[in-house]
Amino acid sequence: MAPEMEFEAGYNKGKRKTETDFLSVVDLETKNAVEKALLANRISYFIKWGRTHLFSKKEQQIIFSISLSQVELAEQALEKLDDPVKAKIRFLRKKSERKK
Repeated sequence: MAPEMEFEAGYNKGKRKTETDFLSVVDLETKNAVEKALLANRISYFIKWGRTHLFSKKEQQIIFSISLSQVELAEQALEKLDDPVKAKIRFLRKKSERKK
């Protein structure tokens, strides 16, 4: 029987924060426009859906997280969006806080 081997990926050493909460939107039309712009420019992203209470009048916040290395490219991609869509985007640009 072969002994068990442990593998450790070189790129996964330590805890590094490489993602940023880049922007947030509150309506689905704007979310779809942002998604199309990011995908057209081959920018990977992660969406975090904010929690809302059953009887809350607040709109649900949708947060787009992207890699720190793609922030500049994402900004360029979103500059091409229409002004009414850009007006509904709130840029956060803060370190991502993912729960384990």
